[in-house]
Amino acid sequence: MSLLKTIQMFVAQNPGLTNKQIAAALTEYDIQSVQRAVCRLVDTKRATRKHAGKCYRYYAEPPADCHFEVFEPTPEVSAMMETAKGLESKGLFHRAATIYMEAFSVSAIESERAAILAERQRCLGLAKPAVIAEEGCYLAGRFSGGC
Repeated sequence: MSLLKTIQMFVAQNPGLTNKQIAAALTEYDIQSVQRAVCRLVDTKRATRKHAGKCYRYYAEPPADCHFEVFEPTPEVSAMMETAKGLESKGLFHRAATIYMEAFSVSAIESERAAILAERQRCLGLAKPAVIAEEGCYLAGRFSGGC
């Protein structure tokens, strides 16, 4: 889906936002690109803007050829997320990251999948790095010599 359609759908779902708020919400795109696209939507009459104080507020109708549905998170994914949060609170970050990947595999909602991956990355960032012995790297299950 193009940037313009994505922004038009977002503005239709969240009317009355400023272009800074729209750009902040769509983090996967460059801020300047989003702000230019919002102005382009107004120029092509696919969106309207109203002056409110010091800034403009944007309003749009969803594109005719795009239909969006609001999905509810599945109970199975919600249960897995709660399990992972519990593991995180105990300090088991690697195990929680594994649960997040299982939840990612089960989920079919794109926005939910993106949130799950972000949580997994945050969780892996909190985990302690693996300790490597100074005299060499030992692989699990491999005899490393010595005695």
